[in-house]
Amino acid sequence: MAGRQAQGTWNAALFSSSDGRPVHSIDTKKRITHARFTADGNSLILAGANGQPAPKNGIWPPWGRLQIYKVEV
Repeated sequence: MAGRQAQGTWNAALFSSSDGRPVHSIDTKKRITHARFTADGNSLILAGANGQPAPKNGIWPPWGRLQIYKVEV
């Protein structure tokens, strides 16, 4: 799950598949656009945007972000 908290920060959370309870959550500091587990299930990759920039002098500033988290069960 990914979403915006009431305070305006962005978060991601993992839930138990057996009972639906939250297992862990983090403030990612960005708007999540994609979330994928690696094929082996050992890492979670979050991709997203940090703001909505406009090009300056025809060049887009760096704004995309990738975060990789190791998952331990």
